Amino acid sequence: MSSTKTTYKDTLSLIAEILSFSNSTTQLRHKLESEPINWDKFVELSSGQLVLTTCYCRLKEKQLLDLIPNDLVLYLEELTSINRNRNLTLINEIKAITQAFDVHNINYVLLKGAAILIGHQLKDLGERMVGDVDILVTPDHISEAYQLIKDLGYNQSKGFNYDVTNFRHLPRQFTDDKMAVIELHSSILDLKFKHLIDEDLIFNTKIKHQDGIIPSAYAMNIINIMGLQINSKGYQYKHWFLRNLYDSLVLKLDQQTDLLNDYKNNKYFIDYLSKYHAVFKCLPLTVSNRKLNRHIRYYDFKFRQFWLHQIIYKTSYIFYSIYDRITLFLNNSSYRSHVLKRYISTSKV
Repeated sequence: MSSTKTTYKDTLSLIAEILSFSNSTTQLRHKLESEPINWDKFVELSSGQLVLTTCYCRLKEKQLLDLIPNDLVLYLEELTSINRNRNLTLINEIKAITQAFDVHNINYVLLKGAAILIGHQLKDLGERMVGDVDILVTPDHISEAYQLIKDLGYNQSKGFNYDVTNFRHLPRQFTDDKMAVIELHSSILDLKFKHLIDEDLIFNTKIKHQDGIIPSAYAMNIINIMGLQINSKGYQYKHWFLRNLYDSLVLKLDQQTDLLNDYKNNKYFIDYLSKYHAVFKCLPLTVSNRKLNRHIRYYDFKFRQFWLHQIIYKTSYIFYSIYDRITLFLNNSSYRSHVLKRYISTSKV
């Protein structure tokens, strides 16, 4: 692979052009033919943002693989094949779970990557990398759902080392002989932010597919946006994640007129749309305001001066991590006991 010197913005722009559904394939072909591409940087960034297999599938669909180094094509082909087989296994495991839920009348909806897989919203199952299988269950059914998951063989769990209250999901359930790691959610967001998503609307507008129940397009888009902005602290740290942004393309965010209108003054939503436009150079419909335009310029600057973004991000991360731990130590007696036990244990050593 080439070692051509390139900037973060150059690489990000290339990935965005590959992922886009609306840009000119002819122009992208010309770019790949005529401009020096640092493929090592391309792999590093797209892999870190979990869109490497997505890029391969989009390049294949656009019939541009002939412009990619042969060794990279072979690597991406193998990686995508592995991911495709993994997703096929996940779909079968998800189907077993949803069938058990249906038999026991559990009120649920699949979330995020699981919903995209079951909703058949991908042309190639190899393109989307899926982590945990997230499932939203109504509070009155979640204990029964947790036991059903255990009965299906997911009898190992991993939670916190201390008591946590008002957290959005139960301990993750898994087993050594199954691919899926299950997160049962009683809420999309933690209690502090719960008001930002109407979960009754999610259940009232859910869509039943042959292999499971998923949210409506409206709900899937807002879950995707708030998942990045709040759960992954995208708003707090002002960072972006290409997998989420690409999901917005797949979920046709630009066609969600009601959603764009309902959240047009929401600060988390405005910040997300700014990232979305700064990467893909498109605003859904005619959404525009002074604050949004200012945010777009801010992210465009961060792409161009990525070194500065890294400094700001790392500094913010350290500050908020310390602040959050101190707050948790003061407010959570279980966490205090956990920390003190570890301190005493370490001191004895």
